[in-house]
Amino acid sequence: MNKFFDSMRHVTWLKSIAYIILGLFSLFEPKSALNIFINVAALFVAVFGIINLINGLRHRAQVSGMNTQLTVGILQLLAAGLILILTKPILSALPFMLGIGLGIAGVTQIGNALSSKQYVNVVRWPWLLYGALILIIGLILLFNPFNTVLLTLRIFGAALVVMAIMEIVRGRKLTD
Repeated sequence: MNKFFDSMRHVTWLKSIAYIILGLFSLFEPKSALNIFINVAALFVAVFGIINLINGLRHRAQVSGMNTQLTVGILQLLAAGLILILTKPILSALPFMLGIGLGIAGVTQIGNALSSKQYVNVVRWPWLLYGALILIIGLILLFNPFNTVLLTLRIFGAALVVMAIMEIVRGRKLTD
């Protein structure tokens, strides 16, 4: 059982470090972070397209008939190209998607804090405040009055840093 909790603490620390690095990078270098996000997404889709294409060609040599892997591979390579070409429309949806994600995370955190009411010695207000902060950031991103993706990435980066700090606090409480 101790191994399980040790592995959970280890995962929490690694996740928090990744959040801090990604958050600080998004906060201070939003243009670079944006370009990296787009290129990584296109590369991810292209790699799976190449894998499916290779498997489809191998399968085609062995069996005659319908070969879906070949079709999926070609479509994934086309999708990777479209990701690189159509960045403006994709970026216009980014604040909306991040807002929904952070809004759901905030509501979930508030729900978790309210459900901890059954424990006597649990202080709920920091977790309620944290959930409300994440929810407010999510709503700001959802309605995006700033109309800029770079500011959205900065807000997202700040939210990641706050989330990492709260995860570290929660991880420390697991050790006590």
